[in-house]
Amino acid sequence: MQSYAVTARAPGKIILSGEHAVVYGRPAIALAIDRYATTTITPQSGYGIWFEFLNDELKHVATMEELQDLKTQISKRYRKFTVGKCQIRDVIRNPLELIQYTFIYLVEHLSLATKGGLKIQIELTLPIGCGMGASASVILSVMHALINYCGQTLTVDKYLYFGREIENLQHGRSSGLDLFLSLHGGCYFFNAGNANKRSLPNLPFVLVNTGKAETSTGECVESVAKHLQDGVLADEFSNTALAFDLALRQHNLAMVKECVRRNHELLLAIEVVPKRVADFIAAVEVRGNVAKVSGAGAISGDSAGVVLVVGEAEISDLVAEYGYTTLSVNGESSGVCLI
Repeated sequence: MQSYAVTARAPGKIILSGEHAVVYGRPAIALAIDRYATTTITPQSGYGIWFEFLNDELKHVATMEELQDLKTQISKRYRKFTVGKCQIRDVIRNPLELIQYTFIYLVEHLSLATKGGLKIQIELTLPIGCGMGASASVILSVMHALINYCGQTLTVDKYLYFGREIENLQHGRSSGLDLFLSLHGGCYFFNAGNANKRSLPNLPFVLVNTGKAETSTGECVESVAKHLQDGVLADEFSNTALAFDLALRQHNLAMVKECVRRNHELLLAIEVVPKRVADFIAAVEVRGNVAKVSGAGAISGDSAGVVLVVGEAEISDLVAEYGYTTLSVNGESSGVCLI
């Protein structure tokens, strides 16, 4: 165990093609981006574990016993969710609970000896609830910081296994895609259980944040199931992702734009694009660009997280007209790491 601070950061991601369908094993393309969750662990006097989520100014100090009780309560809530007695948003109720659960889960599963008090501070440059993999980034940054603080190591497979067990509590059913991208960085084509690395795409794109979705990723996954379980729409998602991958490898911008347009139509079909966001995307298309929700979207409300806009036409006036904001991002080749 270290006697000094350890800091780890993990990148977020955007899905270029195949969101939702990837939960059912269909192809998807995703890109790690240079927005992060950063966790710093510092030794403290005493035996309390101090948690600080700096973005929301959430703070809480807990004993190991209190954290074990919280883990038990969250596990009970998840079991209620699995039998339809509560919603997924009732399982993990705020970012601090996700951080605390990740901590105590690892301590118990790896028999980590923390020896004394700790301060665990988390900060995000990722917006929460906007489809950019914030939950996975938080989980992995906490895991990596804690494991290194305690002088331990963990295999890639264990990072993914433990991470998915925890992320299930947030999303109901984790595809593992967000965790994989945050762990490895880069751009990957996922198909038939395989992750195939691709070059970071050189696309004229921008992200537009329409605001935090009213519904969680888990709620969207539940709602979308009725559309994708019969396979017809899922096949169309698959064909679009396959074409998108080919277009990227051939550096064919016209084909990429056509795939984004088709992907948007499929997201409309599974009802995760609120009308106001669909109207914005229609206005973007009039300019000659294309756009689609990048993430879970939303099944109610007016916001749907981030929208991926591809093309070179100027849209800043449209973004301002709708009260949205633009996020400047680049592809990130590195995954979770110490800094």
